[in-house]
Amino acid sequence: MNSNKSYVICQLCKKKFRQINNAHLRFKHGITSDEYKKNFGLDKVSCQEFRDAISKSKVGNKYWVGKKHKKLTIKKILKNRHYRHSIESKGKISKAMKGNQHAKGMHHNKKFKRYISNYNKKWWMENRDLFLSRKG
Repeated sequence: MNSNKSYVICQLCKKKFRQINNAHLRFKHGITSDEYKKNFGLDKVSCQEFRDAISKSKVGNKYWVGKKHKKLTIKKILKNRHYRHSIESKGKISKAMKGNQHAKGMHHNKKFKRYISNYNKKWWMENRDLFLSRKG
């Protein structure tokens, strides 16, 4: 790590980042973030400004549940997450959404899901060399 608080430098390619993420390490260098941290003796791979911005965004956010929350706080957060509508308001919502396939949560059948999954696997196997060979 460097002494600058606004970026970190990747020890492998010497590029500046706010955070060296797993995608960069896997696709550019072929290692995981755990291996990177272990090889260079690091505990964090993000700059101080980035960490401060993330922690500020989580303060007061009732939908974010972190590892350090106490059990009582987690219960309160999860309770507020699922707002329950009255029967009257549910009726109004369903009338408003009638005919809207996206609002109803359009579901695909198993056959279509399998087709999409196989298509994506085939596409990735054909094109992965393009992604893994990109440098710079």
